[in-house]
Amino acid sequence: MLGAGWRLYVEPIHAEALDFGTHPIIGDATAIVKATVPKPLLEAFEFSRRIDPFIFKNGVVTVPGSKLDLLNKSLLDGIKTVFQ
Repeated sequence: MLGAGWRLYVEPIHAEALDFGTHPIIGDATAIVKATVPKPLLEAFEFSRRIDPFIFKNGVVTVPGSKLDLLNKSLLDGIKTVFQ
C-alpha cells in the first residue's frame, strides 16, 4: 500500500523490479530508486544483461563499492525513492 505523497511509476524497468521483488522466494523486498547521473559516467559502472535475464530484460547497472563516492558526487538530482 502506498502512503500519501508516494507515486507509482509504471515503466518497463520498474515492472521488472516489481516482478523480482514480489517473487515468493524474495518476499516483499522491492524498492525502486531513481538516480540521475551524467550519461558518460555510466561507463564507470558495471552493466550486465546476464543477471536474471528472464526478469531484468533491460539489463542491470551495478555500482561497485569502490565507485560509490563517484556516484554520490555525480548525482544530478539526488537519489529518490519512486516505489517501496
